Formats: sequence, structure tokens, C-alpha cells
Amino acid sequence: MPDNPCVRRGGPRHEDLGQKKTLYEQTFKTRDYFCYDPETEELFGWTLSSEGIYQSLEPDENGRLWSSELEAWIGLWQGKYLETPGLWLRLFDEDNQLLPTTAEAAQAEADAAKAHAEALQAKADAERQKAERLAAQLRALGVEPEE
Repeated sequence: MPDNPCVRRGGPRHEDLGQKKTLYEQTFKTRDYFCYDPETEELFGWTLSSEGIYQSLEPDENGRLWSSELEAWIGLWQGKYLETPGLWLRLFDEDNQLLPTTAEAAQAEADAAKAHAEALQAKADAERQKAERLAAQLRALGVEPEE
């Protein structure tokens, strides 16, 4: 079982907040347990105490809950994910900055690599144009530049 499930309510709310919570607390002893209700947009969270009992987590001023297991905040984010705008459950770092998904991080890396390649190409083009200008100046002076 995962060490830190983030459960999006799919079944009855009483199951997520009752039976499932008890299962993760008593059987799996999962350190942090979270439950999100998309109908009410409520996020609940608990952390396992040293006595093995879930203690309710209090949200910060942004309504996010801290996961000591993930070392990240869990909260709601309004935006576009997988080309679909909406309200999404996302992770945020200690400074409350949105953590990118794997796909978002890969896209950012690809965009940075493309920008770097374009910058290198522009520099190479500028150097080629400079070399052509210098070669033209040499020819105007009667000197044939070496290839």
C-alpha cells in the first residue's frame, strides 16, 4: 500500500471518512491520510501520532494541509491540467509555490532545451554572417579568404 494516499472521494463520503480512514490508520499505519470531497470542495487530512492515532490537520491561511511525509502542502488549485480547466488537488512546496507534475516538469525542461538550442542557432547564424562580411571585405581588398 502507498505510504501516503491522497484519496479522492469516489464512493460514499462516510466510507472515506470512516472505514477507509480506519483501515489506513489501524491496518496500514499510513503516516498521512487525506480525503477530498469534490462536491463540497472540502479537503480533510490527518497525521498518525506516536500513539498510532490520527490527529486532524489544520489548514493554513490558503486552506492547504501540510504532509510531513511528502514535505509538501496539499491544496486546491484553479487552472488548466491535461488541457482541462478546473479546480484541481495539487502539491505546493514549503513556500507555497505550485509543484509541477511530472508532465509539466518535462515540458518545462523541453521548452528550456528548445530555447537554448534556438539561442545557440542564433549565435551560430550571427557568427556565420560576421564571417561572410569579413570575407566580402577581404575580397574587396583583393584577398581571397581561405575556406
